Amino acid sequence: MTFAAKSKPQSAGAPDLTLYKATDFWSRLLGLHAYGRLRWHTGLYIAPCKAIHTIGLSHPIDVVFLNAHHQVLDQQHVRPWRLAWCARATAVVELPAGYCRACPDYPFAIRAALTARPAPCP
Repeated sequence: MTFAAKSKPQSAGAPDLTLYKATDFWSRLLGLHAYGRLRWHTGLYIAPCKAIHTIGLSHPIDVVFLNAHHQVLDQQHVRPWRLAWCARATAVVELPAGYCRACPDYPFAIRAALTARPAPCP
């Protein structure tokens, strides 16, 4: 099932992070190909997942690898037609390129979005 969850802003003026969740076979298989280029403050949560690819994408993305407690294990900037993995990861969040550098509180926003009440996808 794929659905969206929004984080609550961490401070006044901080934007929400919306995560679309890909947790079934087909949504994980399609990944970002189902959503196209991500808008700022929007990402894709893929679980279970230890590795991703950007084959077929025309743009780079930021990839955050998470453990079972939604703690960040690794963060990578991945260019098109590349692979990225983390052996200890149980899930991945794909974000627009440069998001992690521009928003240093991204681990908190990810955790808040993953614990928020889900909303249907647009």
